[in-house]
Amino acid sequence: MGRVLDVPLGEVDRIARKVPDGPHVNLEGCIEADGELRAYEEDTRYQDLFQIARRVEGSNRNAGVHAAGVVISDVPLSEVVPLYKVDDVVVTQYDMESLEKTGLLKMDFLGLKTLTILEKARELIKKRTGRPPISNRWNTTTRRPTSSSRTATRSACSNSNRRGCGGSFAKIRPNRFEDIIAVLALYRPGPLGMGMH
Repeated sequence: MGRVLDVPLGEVDRIARKVPDGPHVNLEGCIEADGELRAYEEDTRYQDLFQIARRVEGSNRNAGVHAAGVVISDVPLSEVVPLYKVDDVVVTQYDMESLEKTGLLKMDFLGLKTLTILEKARELIKKRTGRPPISNRWNTTTRRPTSSSRTATRSACSNSNRRGCGGSFAKIRPNRFEDIIAVLALYRPGPLGMGMH
């Protein structure tokens, strides 16, 4: 809103930093809890900023497409939820929780780039040598630490580059697949919103 009203960027940034990110945060509560933010609101230079910000708070800023989200329905979606078109892709205008309340199912089908690369490498090795380099059977009981997860360098591990995950991997030093699953499960919106991490 500050940019729309031509408030200098440095001033907008200083004010915006007083409003933390996260679920259940609203401007009114932040103003009540923070005297400095209340002083900004009372400053005549920013009264329009705060007045309009309050009116648009909670509105969607933009529409996006989840990279792997698919909504499953037994009836045409247009009969159940409002739809929107983003770059020739039809998306719902409801978030995940609202979709579930309507009885729809949202699934995330993640296409793991790393697995694709590994499979292509395996095919190339088989083509060149005449045999695959590794078995298709994985030993899931081996309890061997992997240097990448123990040292928190996990760029090829799906969802492990989220903010905060690195520190947890370094502290936990996973040596089993289940340890990796546990860390990734903590860094989801629900557990983060509850402060479980």
